[in-house]
Amino acid sequence: MKTYLKFLIITILISGQFCSCSKNEETKPSPKERQDMYVRDLNNGEITSGQPTGIAKPIYFNLGSQQTVAAGSDWDIAFGGIANTVISSNSKSGTWMKVLNVDYASIHSKPSISYDESESGNIASYENGWYIYNVRTHVVEPIRGKTFFIQTSKGKHYKLKMISIYKDAPEYPTSMDKATFLTFQYCALD
Repeated sequence: MKTYLKFLIITILISGQFCSCSKNEETKPSPKERQDMYVRDLNNGEITSGQPTGIAKPIYFNLGSQQTVAAGSDWDIAFGGIANTVISSNSKSGTWMKVLNVDYASIHSKPSISYDESESGNIASYENGWYIYNVRTHVVEPIRGKTFFIQTSKGKHYKLKMISIYKDAPEYPTSMDKATFLTFQYCALD
């Protein structure tokens, strides 16, 4: 009986030490995970297929509220031009944009880049653009490894990746797919 009592006391003391160690350990909060937002099939009311022609009715988008807004409202980026492929930032309100040759998934924090007006508007198929237009198939395809960086007038930073201009974002679009149904993903960086 004495042996059993000694064993019980020693077991209680040892387990008490393990419990006290775990109480003294600091619990670190998990870092805030950034959530990617997906905008699928954003459309301006116009539907086309075949060779894109004519200037599309612009779509104004607020990244913070994750919705389209009116032209005179607080918008961050606008989609206009042929098939809504020209993306502009609202530089009049102090929102700036830059497109870099960097993979979207590799960016996890706000990059240290400078923004200026010459790089913030009308980003489409130019040297710093985001897509290739195939003149034989009349298909617009995003260039892999192109990421938009946006600094809003409120000082927020975002990364954005265009996925498709076709309804349901087909992996291999054809000129018969319905356009302009913009699909893109973006994420806050601060």
